[in-house]
Amino acid sequence: REAAARHAWTVAQAQKHLDKAVRLAPADLDALCARATFLHCHKGIEGIGQAQQIYRSVLERNPEHVTALFNTGFLFQQTGDLTMAREFYERAYRLAPNRQETFAAVCQFSEGVDRGRQPTSFRDPHGMGHAMGSDPVRARLESQAAHY
Repeated sequence: REAAARHAWTVAQAQKHLDKAVRLAPADLDALCARATFLHCHKGIEGIGQAQQIYRSVLERNPEHVTALFNTGFLFQQTGDLTMAREFYERAYRLAPNRQETFAAVCQFSEGVDRGRQPTSFRDPHGMGHAMGSDPVRARLESQAAHY
C-alpha cells in the first residue's frame, strides 16, 4: 500500500507541474504535448479523449508538429483506427525521417497492418521484412532499412 500511495503522490505531483507549465506558457506546444502524453498514460479513457483534444489544438497551430502527429497516431492505434494511425505515423515520418521512433513506428506499423494484424511493439525497426509496397514512404523505408 505504501508503494501505491507513493506512486499516486508522484503522479499527482507530475500533473501539478505539467498544469503549471501550461498555465505559464500556454503557447508552448511542447508543454501541451507533454501534458497530453501524461493524460493518455495516466488518466484512462477520459485522459485519451482529453489528449486527443490537446493534440488536435497543437496541430491546428502547427500542422507539422512531429510529436503531436506521432502521438495522435498512437492514440488512433490504441482506439483501433489503424487507417488513421498509419496516416499520422507516416506524416510524422515524412517530417522527421531520422527520428528513431517515427522510423520504427512506420516500419513496424506497416508490417503489422500488411499482415492483417495490429502491431505490438515499436522498439526494434531492425527486424523488419522488406515487402513494403510501392508508395514513396515505403520505398524510403526500404532504402533506409537496407543500411541497418
